[in-house]
Amino acid sequence: MDPSYYFPSDYQKLRTTDYVYFIKPEPPESSNLNFDQETDFLSKARLKKYLPKRWFTEDKMALFYQKDYFDKTPYVDKPIGPYPDIPECYKVSFEDETRRSFYTNIVSVNTNDGLRFIINPSGPTGLRGRGVLEKWGVNHLVHLVITRWKKNAQFCACVHSKDMRPILETIVFKCTDKKEIMDGTEAYFLPNSSYKFGTDNMYQICAKKICEIFPEITNDIIEKILTNTKRVYYGYLDDKRNTDNAWIETQCFNFHDESELLNNLQIDNQKKNYEWKIVDSNENYFTGLSKLLNRATKYNGAHF
Repeated sequence: MDPSYYFPSDYQKLRTTDYVYFIKPEPPESSNLNFDQETDFLSKARLKKYLPKRWFTEDKMALFYQKDYFDKTPYVDKPIGPYPDIPECYKVSFEDETRRSFYTNIVSVNTNDGLRFIINPSGPTGLRGRGVLEKWGVNHLVHLVITRWKKNAQFCACVHSKDMRPILETIVFKCTDKKEIMDGTEAYFLPNSSYKFGTDNMYQICAKKICEIFPEITNDIIEKILTNTKRVYYGYLDDKRNTDNAWIETQCFNFHDESELLNNLQIDNQKKNYEWKIVDSNENYFTGLSKLLNRATKYNGAHF
């Protein structure tokens, strides 16, 4: 197994970029967009990077140079503030380590008034602007999948009748903030935290979130948890809050409590109503999180 999925032995000193392999996307089919000639439109640092096919029309023209794209794609920005990011919203620099993406195909497009906007590396979403996200361009999150086996009254692991695989439980919470869930539909979220890419310490981020969930946890248990934590996914998160100019990328870590270290610890449900919930594909998880949970179940040989 790729050792990059685990915290290295010196994980307490680890920065967020110390074990990241940047994702190199496949180039699209030939396009009428000439990257060498469009120096007035595309950031010079990104001229030879590639975008997904979905950013191009059937006749291979770039969508963001078409008037219909701007006329038919709604623009939404975060309605409340203040946010210090706003004055620099069109000046996102991917040379700044904290604003870098996992993807090497980020393109910025200049407008006629000299401003610049960032293009979502996954393709158009149907919404322009920043939406409800904090930052233009990439928004980095860490997601924690804390799992244990579901046990019956005899303390034996429960097995699902569909695939005869053991069933996992994971820590989730429900969010009722309409600004976050956008359409007002309640769904389960995984414990998560934003971070500064390249500068924040991953050990401290994960440890802080675990302490938030289990206030009575000891340093010894945290040490055991983090030395047995594996990274199951990193990259673009297919989240419905994403827009054409702002999106979420995540690093997802899974700790499976095989030794039942957490069984006797009280969960803090005062702030976010954390709870243990069965991991199943039929549960109402927030968009994109099913992929993370599916990765965790595969690593543990469990039902999904």
